[in-house]
Amino acid sequence: MPSTSVALSVEGVLFKDALSVPIPLGIALYHSLKQNFNILLYSEKTRKDLDYLLGIEALHIQAAIEYNESPRHWLEPSDRKLEQLNSLRQRGYMIEAVVEPDPEAAANMVLHGFNVLHFVHAQSASPQ
Repeated sequence: MPSTSVALSVEGVLFKDALSVPIPLGIALYHSLKQNFNILLYSEKTRKDLDYLLGIEALHIQAAIEYNESPRHWLEPSDRKLEQLNSLRQRGYMIEAVVEPDPEAAANMVLHGFNVLHFVHAQSASPQ
């Protein structure tokens, strides 16, 4: 079992944000990374909704998942994602890199000591 981990955002990397449509390139990245790293997922979705989506796509090899459940769902997305990553760190996971589609959240993560791979997929990125 790998000793280091990579954290992936479910929204914008594995699935399009609101539509829950799979992003094939993101799913291929997930399968490639799991060969050498523990996979950690963080999401805006609740446990019930996310477990259903992951089951459909057979994405069940991750070491841990951080869901968006109270009291986190009131935080701004950038702050919530940072709190989810810090929770994973506190649980003992050594996060080597984070794959994040949101530039604001990515910048916040870098400021707090995370290595970030900014994933921008043309079909799921918003034009802003």
